[in-house]
Amino acid sequence: MSTLPQKRALSRYRKRLNQRGKRLAGDAPDSAQIRATVKTRDNGFVPYIPGVLANTVKLDANVNRATRALAGDVVHVYYEIGLDLIGNPSIFFKVVLTDQASRPGKLRDVAQRVALKLMNEVKTDQEGVHAYFNFRSRSEQEKMKDPTWV
Repeated sequence: MSTLPQKRALSRYRKRLNQRGKRLAGDAPDSAQIRATVKTRDNGFVPYIPGVLANTVKLDANVNRATRALAGDVVHVYYEIGLDLIGNPSIFFKVVLTDQASRPGKLRDVAQRVALKLMNEVKTDQEGVHAYFNFRSRSEQEKMKDPTWV
């Protein structure tokens, strides 16, 4: 069962492969590719997907555990799985902070603590996954009403 972020990531990944003239295993190749594959016995490009991104149930549990541990400063954590600009497997976190935690004097410390906690719970470094973070305050999110943060 795939989630919407997984489907989007897979779609972006397929588009990137198609731009390079390659396909995922299981995609329907054209007849010229079938002949070339039969002649050369080349398996083509086989993507590497880190385990942390493949097991979404465990990923959800780890993110929820980190969110509960940061409950005083964090309202909610959203994330998407995909590839960064250079094609590395990545996880993109969107963190909604309380208004108090997002005050200018406190924001830097809170952002560092949140990023470290999420990276440690999800084990991004051990899994070879790049983590990216965006932060918003609760009032900013309510004002902007951005559906990608929901």
